[in-house]
Amino acid sequence: MWYIVHMDINSKNIIATLTSLGIPPASATIIHCLLIAPPYHHSHTSLHEQTGFSKAAITGGLRYLETLDMISCQTDSSRRQHIALDIKPLVTYTQQRMLLFDKLADELHAASAEQVDSEFSSDIATVAELCSVINETTWQAITTWEEQYTPTHPSR
Repeated sequence: MWYIVHMDINSKNIIATLTSLGIPPASATIIHCLLIAPPYHHSHTSLHEQTGFSKAAITGGLRYLETLDMISCQTDSSRRQHIALDIKPLVTYTQQRMLLFDKLADELHAASAEQVDSEFSSDIATVAELCSVINETTWQAITTWEEQYTPTHPSR
């Protein structure tokens, strides 16, 4: 059974968001394909056929995901490798990007303290606090997810 990649607005937004997080377009598209299909459903060839990316782009995208430990492979009796997405490394990747909110909050607090104009300083401090709240909320959500996910999905 084939799981056709439908490039509806949701799919495009998922890929665009992954790309905004610094994941190259081919790798982001591969993540999307692997998310919507059962584990080990896709092979290199099926990813090429379903995404329209060249075989070289798929190879490069898979290599990138391998360096992040986001994928695992199983070889079938015909020696074809089938690929699955490992969710935990994707979450870890996202966590690392969330550190940027904390860093931005720190930098904005420092900039606010240096301002002589109290109204402008207050505006900067407000944005800094927003970044801090985003950072804290994200970490709480990830911690909750890990507590629920980890017991049912032991490390590979």
